Amino acid sequence: MKQSFRWVLFFPVILLLACCAVRAQDLQSKIDQYMQASTKIDHFMGSILVAQHGKVIVSKGYGMANVKLGIPNTPETEFRIGSITKQFTAMAILEFQARGKLGIQDPVCKYVPDCPKDWGPITIYNLLTHTSGIPNFTSFPNYLKVESQPTTPAELLALFKNKPLDFKPGAKFKYSNSGYEVLGYIIQRASGETYQDFLEKNIFHPLGMKDSGYDSSHPTAKTHAEGYSYSPSGYKPARYVNMTVPFSAGALYSTVLDLYKWDRALAAGKLIPQKLLDEMFTPQVAMTGPLKGHYGFGWMISTEFGHKEISHEGGIEGFTSLNSWFPDEDAYVIVLDNVTSPQVFAVGRALAAILFGEKYEIPREHKAIAMQPGELQKFVGQYELTPKFILTVRRNGDQLITQATGQGQVPIFPESKNEFFAKVVDAQLSFVQDASGQVTGLVLHQNGRDMPAKKISSTPPAYPKTVPLPASVLAKYAGEYQLAPNFVITITLAGDQLNAQATGQSSAPIFPESE
Repeated sequence: MKQSFRWVLFFPVILLLACCAVRAQDLQSKIDQYMQASTKIDHFMGSILVAQHGKVIVSKGYGMANVKLGIPNTPETEFRIGSITKQFTAMAILEFQARGKLGIQDPVCKYVPDCPKDWGPITIYNLLTHTSGIPNFTSFPNYLKVESQPTTPAELLALFKNKPLDFKPGAKFKYSNSGYEVLGYIIQRASGETYQDFLEKNIFHPLGMKDSGYDSSHPTAKTHAEGYSYSPSGYKPARYVNMTVPFSAGALYSTVLDLYKWDRALAAGKLIPQKLLDEMFTPQVAMTGPLKGHYGFGWMISTEFGHKEISHEGGIEGFTSLNSWFPDEDAYVIVLDNVTSPQVFAVGRALAAILFGEKYEIPREHKAIAMQPGELQKFVGQYELTPKFILTVRRNGDQLITQATGQGQVPIFPESKNEFFAKVVDAQLSFVQDASGQVTGLVLHQNGRDMPAKKISSTPPAYPKTVPLPASVLAKYAGEYQLAPNFVITITLAGDQLNAQATGQSSAPIFPESE
C-alpha cells in the first residue's frame, strides 16, 4: 500500500513539472522566432529578459554590442539605460525619507541655495511626479551644444533655474528631466557624497548589482555596448554625450540580469519599508501627451493586456530601454538595446503578448502594390486619434500622404486594398470600411500598439502656406525636443532648410508657416 501511495503522490507532480517545461520551451521558441525577425527586419540590437514566478524563461542577446570589434550582445552586456535611471533616483529619495533625513513634501528651496522665487511652492513630491512646472532642459534649443560638455550638478541647475515655469506647481503633469536633475542635486546635498557613490553603497552593492553604475563618458570595458544609430547605409556610432549631463535623470548603465535583480528586490520589499514602496508604485498623477496611464515615483503605472503594468522607458544617444513589471502575474519583461530606435517598446509589448498568450505580429517585410488614383481617393480625409491629435490623409496623384497634428508629411504605400505602410517610420495603417464600402476610420499600428481613429471629414484642409525666413531666424529652432522618455525630435538646419528627425526615423524637411 505504501508503494502505491507514493506513485499516486509523485505522478501528478511529474506531470506538472513536464507541463511547465513544455510551456517554457514553447515560450522560448516563440520569443526567439519573434526576436530573430525583429533583428532582421527592424534592425534590433540588444538583450532581452523574460521571467515569471522567479524563473527566467529567456535571457539572450541579439546583434552586436560592438560592430567594429565583432562583439555580440549577451545577457551580461552593459547598456546605458537612460530614463530608467529615474527609478533609482526616486529610490534614493525614499531611502532618505525612511531615515528621517527629508520628506517628500519638503519644499525644494530647503535644499537649493539661491532658490528662485517661482520655485517656492515646489516640493520634492512635485519633482518625483513631473508636476513641478520646471521646464525640461533637454528640450532647450541649445541642448545639442550642452550635452557634449562636462558639467557639474550646480551648473546643470543653472541652465533652467531662472527660466519661467511652464505652469503653476502641481497644476498638471509634464515630463521633465530637469526635475530629476534637481533630485540628484538634493541627494548629494543630503548625503554629503556624490550621487554615484550613494547609489553604489545603498542600492547596487546591497542588491549584488555588480554590472550597474554611473556610466563613463568613454567606457572601455568590452562588456559595455557601443551605441549606434541605423540608416539604410548601416550602423554608425551615436552622437557623443558627456555623462555628467544626464546625471540623475539618465546617466546609469546596467544589464538585463541586474535589472531583474532590481525588480525582484522591489517585489520582495527590500531597501525601504513596504509603506514607502507602496507609495512609489501608487498612481500619483495622470500622464499626458503620448504617455498613457499614471506616474508614481520614477515609475509609470498602466494596464497592458488587462494586466497591471509598472514600467519605465529610457532613451539616450545610441540606446533605448524598457523595464516592465507585471506584479499581479509576478512577470518581468526587460529590453535593452544599443540602437537609437523606438523598436524597444514594440519588442516589449510583443514579448508580454507572447508571455500572456495574447495576439502579436512577427515583423515582416512590407511590399507595395499598385493602386489607381480613383481607388485611393476614398481614403482621403481627416481621422481623429484624440480630440487634439488628427491624422490627415491627402492624395497627390497616385501617392497618399499622411500628416499628423504638428508633424511633417509621411508618404504611405498600399500592401493590400485597405492596408498601408510607411517607409520612413515603422508604422502601418488599416482603413476600416462599412458594409457599403465607405471608409469610416482607420487603425494606426505603431510601437506595438493599435490606435483606432474615426473619420471626421472627407475633405482635408489645404496645404498650409509657407513663409520665407532667413537662416538666422531658423537657427533658433535647431535642437532636440523630447516628447517621451525614448522619443526625441531633432531639428537641424542645413543652409536655409530645417529638417526634422524623430527617434529611429529618417530625416524630413519641414517648412515654416510663421515665425
